[in-house]
Amino acid sequence: MVVVEGNRRLCAIKLLLDRTLIPATHRNSFPAPTAEVSQSLRTLSVDLLPDRVAAEPVITRRHTTFGVKQWGVLQKIRRTQRYWEKFKSLDLVSDTLGFSKADVARDIREFALVDLGLTLPRWTKAEKARLNDIHLSANPYIRFISRQDVRDALGVAFNADFKLELTKNRERTKRAVEHIVRQFLLPLADGGPPPKNTRANEMEELAEINRIFESSENDVGAKDQDQADEKSGEDQDAGQDNAESSGGKDRDAVRDPFFKTLRVTISDPAVHVVASEIKKVTPNRPLTACLLLRGLVETVFAFRLDEKGLLPPNVKNGRGPAINSLVNSVIANYNELGLSWGVHAAVVPNSTEVKRIANHLRVVLQKLP
Repeated sequence: MVVVEGNRRLCAIKLLLDRTLIPATHRNSFPAPTAEVSQSLRTLSVDLLPDRVAAEPVITRRHTTFGVKQWGVLQKIRRTQRYWEKFKSLDLVSDTLGFSKADVARDIREFALVDLGLTLPRWTKAEKARLNDIHLSANPYIRFISRQDVRDALGVAFNADFKLELTKNRERTKRAVEHIVRQFLLPLADGGPPPKNTRANEMEELAEINRIFESSENDVGAKDQDQADEKSGEDQDAGQDNAESSGGKDRDAVRDPFFKTLRVTISDPAVHVVASEIKKVTPNRPLTACLLLRGLVETVFAFRLDEKGLLPPNVKNGRGPAINSLVNSVIANYNELGLSWGVHAAVVPNSTEVKRIANHLRVVLQKLP
């Protein structure tokens, strides 16, 4: 015989009826029940079921309808997945949990889509901890990635046994899924909420996924799969990529003159923040461009050093002394640095020079191990 009743409720009742069970440190602050309350607590209605299997629908109903604290979406789909792995039958899982077969099938698919994002080998320890948090709000991610047009764009499909299959380039699919996770699940570098929620412009995100599949030439941290000539960018001031394949044909289209179409494929929030800012500026704002170029290089190098355990302790948890000094100097001397034309004319490179520097940096960042 199985008694179905909440552990927290039973614990609270026992403490109210027997004060000797209360830890000494909390005994004085624990409320003493009235005689009427004590009497009412001595009789408690519970559900009695013959075994655990028979109890499952009752437990499910309690935690998925109003009454007691509801399970989060991750708890719910993980529970369904456990029974699916046990029975491999929609009918058995449906009968055991008290769900319709359509709900069971949806939970299994949603679990696979969540697992696809959470098990990518790109996450840092801090990101893994966030993604494995039992209280993670996964609804926005699930709602977006479950859309049929999004799954088609990603090349994600399910076979008859609900096994997830990737029908497009696997590496680009993983990059696109990482982008979705960063937009809907991971908080910003400043600790704020994820950039997107259930009110996100889904068509804009879908367009971004399509762009990831269309081109990866400007990916930060990505290897140059076509082995383009490393001399590209050295003698160009308009961003043209003149690299040729071994067959002598021009393989690349006009390269972005700056970083407007920058793609970030490494898992570091700081890099993503700098990348999002640098995509907004043009070489015609050379001071801003130079500061962001420096920030991009520093954050990417810091990420790679941290990956290899070589990052000095004084820069691991915040800005390093050099960038910190730079930021403080800009704040303290804003009028001179930000508004003085003499500083701009004498120190800051012109737009052509900024584009040349950007082309060099693009190659360097792509070749980082």
